[in-house]
Amino acid sequence: MKSATRVTECGCPVTCPEFAGAKAEEMALAFLGAAVLRLLPGDSLSRRPWPSSLTVHVAKGVRLAVAEAAERDGAAAGIAVAARLTRLIVNELLVYPARMVPFAIRTWRYRAHAATLEPVAPELDGLTQTGVTPKTLECYGDGVGDGPLVLFVHGGSWGQGAPWQYALLSRRLLDAGASRVGIVQYGLFPAADVDDMVRDVEAALEWGRAQQEAARRDGRSLRVVLAAQSAGAHLCSLLQARREAGAWQPDRLVLLSGVFDIAPHFAHEETRLVHWLSPMWLAMRGRREQRAALARPPVELAGSPLAELEGAWAAASPTRLLRLAGPSMQGAEAWPPTVVLHAADDGTVPVSSAREFVEALRGAGGAVAYREWPTGGHGEIMLSLMGRTPLEDLEPAGLAAISSAFVQEATSSSLP
Repeated sequence: MKSATRVTECGCPVTCPEFAGAKAEEMALAFLGAAVLRLLPGDSLSRRPWPSSLTVHVAKGVRLAVAEAAERDGAAAGIAVAARLTRLIVNELLVYPARMVPFAIRTWRYRAHAATLEPVAPELDGLTQTGVTPKTLECYGDGVGDGPLVLFVHGGSWGQGAPWQYALLSRRLLDAGASRVGIVQYGLFPAADVDDMVRDVEAALEWGRAQQEAARRDGRSLRVVLAAQSAGAHLCSLLQARREAGAWQPDRLVLLSGVFDIAPHFAHEETRLVHWLSPMWLAMRGRREQRAALARPPVELAGSPLAELEGAWAAASPTRLLRLAGPSMQGAEAWPPTVVLHAADDGTVPVSSAREFVEALRGAGGAVAYREWPTGGHGEIMLSLMGRTPLEDLEPAGLAAISSAFVQEATSSSLP
């Protein structure tokens, strides 16, 4: 049996078999897709209550995507979309996790003896939030030495991922000179919306500031680096775009494969048929706005629902906020020295996201360095950073270069 490597629709690397019965698989998936059409209830975008779970959100997202295709191109197109999405879900829930079991075991073993947990309390209007699950920083390293404290914010489409999965990344950062690494825990959709997530990242950053101040009282110098990937890069850049000029800033911001403008990214997700399945569109709208929409007349699916979303999306888009701020942002006073890294062949987050963000940040007077590689992909970079052989058939040198650059920038003492 031959095997081939590829990346799933969500950008996750996965190995899947090629076999002579591929046509039979297509027929089976088409049958499942048709079943989706019959079993999932329809609902309008505006009248949808906040989902109780990610599973509910994805199920209704499938229904919306299938309905769009069927309305636009006929029932056969709807069934084809349902089949494709069914394959995606099977890969994400069954195939990909099964392939990653050995890697997960190795990660968990390292975490078991190397990690310590630091409580982090997000605050709202100066008061610790009530009714919110306490967040922690998963910390590695003893803090001894001259290296920086690196706070890392993971990706996962705003609805997936956990700090323990990135334990091996911390080991690589420590080997490169970091004195301590903290993997940030933030609320995931639908338990949290974008404002909750940004607040959690800010709480972790404030913890980093407290560590820096404690070191200063002890006569030591401690640099704090905020590093992030994909959705995490979005949250970090959005936090910075919302912070007031003169507020304490980390010494460096390193952003890898980030989403920086929601509306164009939604359009890209639409080409991959995951636009309604992804937590992004609703998480960026926010729980408060979605509840308010329930009191307004419903918007029919046939009449594009995007108009009612674009205002909230713009407020959650760092690129647009920077464009609005322009030179008035006061550059270095409002934004830390920043490094942006991206692969040109990233199929999950187009490279245009990074290019336009860098242009907007420079236009606002920010100090930013941009590095781009022709190959590297998206999720493949994280696997490379954590020491796993990449599953995608990409140029190894490209992956090694961008992975090494991320580590170097996150642990460097020089300005970008």
